Amino acid sequence: MGSYGYLKVDSLVLGTYKNGVPAELLAIFRNDMFGTRQVSRTDYFDDADEDEGVLDVVEFRAPAAVIADRLDVMGFEPAAALTLLEEALDRHKLLDTDPGMDVRSEYSRAWSEALRPLTADRWVTQLAAAVPGTGSAHEQGRVISSAAWLLDLLDEEYDPDGRFLLRLVLLARPAGEVILDVTDLAGGGWVPERPAELPSAAMSDMRGVAATHAPVVVLTEGKTDAEMLSGALAVLYPHLTDLVRFLDFDQKLEGSASALVRMVRAFAAAGIANKVVAIFDNDAAAREELTTLKVAGLPDNIRVLRYPDIGLASDYPTLGPPTLESPDGSLARADVNGLAASIELYLGEDVLTLPDGSFRPVQWGALKKSGYQGVVSEKGEIQRLFREKLARAAADSSIVPSQDWTGMRMILDQILTAFRAPR
Repeated sequence: MGSYGYLKVDSLVLGTYKNGVPAELLAIFRNDMFGTRQVSRTDYFDDADEDEGVLDVVEFRAPAAVIADRLDVMGFEPAAALTLLEEALDRHKLLDTDPGMDVRSEYSRAWSEALRPLTADRWVTQLAAAVPGTGSAHEQGRVISSAAWLLDLLDEEYDPDGRFLLRLVLLARPAGEVILDVTDLAGGGWVPERPAELPSAAMSDMRGVAATHAPVVVLTEGKTDAEMLSGALAVLYPHLTDLVRFLDFDQKLEGSASALVRMVRAFAAAGIANKVVAIFDNDAAAREELTTLKVAGLPDNIRVLRYPDIGLASDYPTLGPPTLESPDGSLARADVNGLAASIELYLGEDVLTLPDGSFRPVQWGALKKSGYQGVVSEKGEIQRLFREKLARAAADSSIVPSQDWTGMRMILDQILTAFRAPR
C-alpha cells in the first residue's frame, strides 16, 4: 500500500509522494527546519475515532518568505515561474478542453470558459482568493476555479518536481507556511533514524549529480598553460572538450604558483560543486608553494596535481650562471624534473629543437628551498611554434601522429583520470 509524504502551503496540498520525497524537494528545506509535535489523531486524520489518542507529527516547516528566498537562489524565481505557467495555460487553451472529458459535456464547456481569460497573473490572483476544498484530490480538482483546479493546470510535463509550482503558490500566499509532512513516511520506515539531516543529505546528493553533468574545471598557473592544454585537448581528445573547462585567464586573473594555491583555497572555501583539478608546473617554485597547501584537508571534489616527470627533462641541457672560466655561462646536462619543467618542456621535441638539432636550454635562476628554479630559454618562441603546430593539427588531423604530443598527452591523461578510482 505504501506510505506518503505531503508538501503543503498551510492546508493547501501541492504534492503527494509515495515511499519517499525527491531530493529536489527536500533540498528546499534546511536541517534546522525539522521538528516534531504531538496532535490528537482526530485532528490529523479525517476518519479517526475520538479515543485513538495522539500522534507524533514529523515535519519540516518554514515561513513562505524564507522558502521563496531559497527557491529564488536556486533559480526558481518568479519571472521564470510565471513564464512557465503562461506556456502551460497556452497549451491548455490550444486543446480547449479538459483532457479525457467529453467536449460536449456541460463540465467541459465550463472548464473552457474558465480557462479562456486566465493569464499567469490572474492565476496567482485567483489562487490567493481560493479556499481549499474538501473531499478527495480528484473531487476537488473537478471544481472549476478551485485551488486544486488551478494547481492541476501546471502539470508534471512543465514542472516535473513541483518547485516552480511551489514558487507560484508562494506568490499567491506570501504570508503562509510551507510544510513537508513526512509523518506517514516515518511510520512506514521510509525515513532514516536522523530525519533532521534529510535536507543536507539531499543537497549533497544533488551536488553530486550536478557535478556528474558539469564540466571538470581545470586550474593552471597561468594563461599560457590553460591555452596550450585547451588546444591540445581539442587535438588529442576532441570528443571530451565539452566535459573539461580551463579557467579563463582573460578575466585578468593573477598567474603564478602562489596564485594557484590561493585559488584552490578559494574554491574549497566556496564549496564549488564541480570537480576541480588544480595542476601545477613541475618546477621548484611549485614544489615550494605546495608545501603551504594542506591537500589532505581539501574537499573530495578537488584534486591537486603537478605536471608529471617526463623523460625528455631527465637529461636536458642547462645553462649555468656566468663564471670567470665561462663568461657566457656553462652548458651542462641535468635532470630538470621538479626544478624547471614548466609547460614549455611538454610541448614536444618538434618545438623545443633548435636548427642545429639541440634543445633550447634551461637557464638556471633563483635558489628556492626545494632547489634552483630554472626557466627554458626562448619561451616566447617555443610558444609561437606550438601555436603553429596546433593550427596545423586543427587543419589536418592526419598529421597529428607525425607530431610529438608525448608531454601534452601525459598531462591531459593526468587531468582526465584525476577522479578515477584506483583498481
